[in-house]
Amino acid sequence: MKSKKLFIAALILLLVAFFSADLLAATYTIRFAGQQPPDHPLTAYQWKFKELAEEYSDGEIEVKVYHSNQLGGNTEANEAVRDGSIQMAYSSIAYISSNFNPKFYITNLPFLVTRNNVDDFYELVDGEVGQRLGKELEKNNIRLMAYIQLGFRNVTNSVRPVLEPNDLEGLKIRLQPNEVHVESFRAFGANPISMDWSEVYSALQQGVIDGQENPIDIIYLNNFFETQDYCTLTGHFFDIGGVYMNLDFYNNLPEDIKEIINKAGFEAAQYQRQVSTESEKEYIEKLKEKMEVIDLPEEGLKKFQEKSEVMYEKIRDIVKDDQLVDDFLNALR
Repeated sequence: MKSKKLFIAALILLLVAFFSADLLAATYTIRFAGQQPPDHPLTAYQWKFKELAEEYSDGEIEVKVYHSNQLGGNTEANEAVRDGSIQMAYSSIAYISSNFNPKFYITNLPFLVTRNNVDDFYELVDGEVGQRLGKELEKNNIRLMAYIQLGFRNVTNSVRPVLEPNDLEGLKIRLQPNEVHVESFRAFGANPISMDWSEVYSALQQGVIDGQENPIDIIYLNNFFETQDYCTLTGHFFDIGGVYMNLDFYNNLPEDIKEIINKAGFEAAQYQRQVSTESEKEYIEKLKEKMEVIDLPEEGLKKFQEKSEVMYEKIRDIVKDDQLVDDFLNALR
């Protein structure tokens, strides 16, 4: 009799535990894909968004973070968000320009954003102009949640130091699959090769390409110094990322959950930009211990900027939105 009572008591406890766990389970689950390692400033956005969304929703939202290409590279993740097989992803806006909407090419121009006008740039994309641009993506069943920071992109290679455009002559440099980026490097004299992020390290390792260009933290945290000898701080593109959510998923959420996601998304973006900015100097110093890091001479910078002018002449035909081009150029040039 005693053993029977103990069995019943144990069964009741199990049932209580089971139903309690079920009641505590999140109502909305968001799978969030990214490409960088867990300690990268881009992944910092994922962790911060998870923290805020779960906190503000009192556990109604659960965010599952996938980093390091666990759910595919940039192109695959963006397409998965569009198709609804995952709910969120981030990528460089450069992938959106080439794969979804050419209006985003306006953000990809070389030397458009400098260290002197970064604040003006964020004021632009956080405001009406950036929202108008983001609305374009809804045609692809994608909601642009926030603009985040990859940072200034710099050239690395395994052949020679780069001090001016002539030093890129003939070098096979990996670029994001983006028309403006590729054409810019063609104007610089390089032999640009479009390639998804997930393929870059092996291509460098095997000598398929001579070099690549990326923000400093990506160069360091992905160990590119193992295959590259020289890094020049060219800062030729200021690269921003977009955080994307499947539009159907978003539209089917209750209004209070939408507000929480919007709030968490914006606050996480402010946090991520700060992390990215503060980490750049730290990673430059770390990189100096691994490879030759070269400050671009003023004369070399002027030559790069002169070579860039051809892209400013072409950009209206690429973007096909004169008002958008004027908004960006008037604010930043």
